[in-house]
Amino acid sequence: MMLAAFHELGWDVFEITGTPPQRHAAFAKLRRLVRAGTQFQFLYFENSTHPNLFATSLKQGFAPFLDHRIHRFCKKNGIPVGIFYRDVYWRWRQHLGEKKGLWLTLSDAMQRIDLACYRHNRTHFFLPSEKMAPIIGLTRPRDQFSPLPPGAQIKAHPPVAELRLFYVGGLGGHYRLHQLFAACAQVGTPLTVCIHEDAWRSLAGEYQPYLAPSIQIVHASGEALQQYYEQASVGVLAVEPDEYRGFAAPVKLFEYLGNGKPVLVTKGTYAAEIVEQLQGGWVVPYDAAAIAKTLEALDSDEIARTRTNVLAATEQITWTGRAHTIAQVLQNH
Repeated sequence: MMLAAFHELGWDVFEITGTPPQRHAAFAKLRRLVRAGTQFQFLYFENSTHPNLFATSLKQGFAPFLDHRIHRFCKKNGIPVGIFYRDVYWRWRQHLGEKKGLWLTLSDAMQRIDLACYRHNRTHFFLPSEKMAPIIGLTRPRDQFSPLPPGAQIKAHPPVAELRLFYVGGLGGHYRLHQLFAACAQVGTPLTVCIHEDAWRSLAGEYQPYLAPSIQIVHASGEALQQYYEQASVGVLAVEPDEYRGFAAPVKLFEYLGNGKPVLVTKGTYAAEIVEQLQGGWVVPYDAAAIAKTLEALDSDEIARTRTNVLAATEQITWTGRAHTIAQVLQNH
């Protein structure tokens, strides 16, 4: 999505992508171009959720420090470097209740090495939220970082006057919606929950006490989701808040907004801060009675007004908007 966004903005993009041998070849071409006088404005890089050592199959080539060599070359030649650092789970394992064995211990050690190299190279960090910075040990002024939440694809749907909620995603771990289920069952608000079939099979018993005729469980992905977006008037992220949700920027939030849907979010989450800033939904405590009260108060006029705010805000959250932010930050870096 970011590559397409840069092209849409008119940038001539030189790609260093693919397997380690392919990236080696592209890096060699980059060096030749720079030495021949080609001017590059900046390097934008997205790290894998895995350490660089394990980012591709070892059968495809072994190049754990290739990316860092590319960064050093660019910095040496006056090309600003920015990295979108997406993954913080490896610094959050104890909070997730994960038990670290030999594999995770090795993986986390490699993550620390990668992070140390990025910092040594004075790479500018783009983070899903600025609140994530202290979690991975970034501090100012030693480190430079900027928030870069996910972008949205804008899709037009006819307005839906009736209150109809839609949730798509998981229901385990950091995605607990028990209080929302209880509220919808109490009030009779239509709620469609789209979840992977295998995941629902493992959680159905846990949610059985909260099910009601107004709650529909479906299994769909990709373009098949669009029919449910068309039927819904409000997206839902009323998950149980925790420390992780305080800085995580859910992709689904921007998917809801991109589809023109106001969002019902839980107080105490970073998603709630974004929704309040955009005036694009309603912030509720994670409490069935409070959620039910909010649902009962939502009428077609309130939904329409909030949808207008969402549509007005979409230009701020497009992928091209994110690409423009990257270019501005790195060209001024």
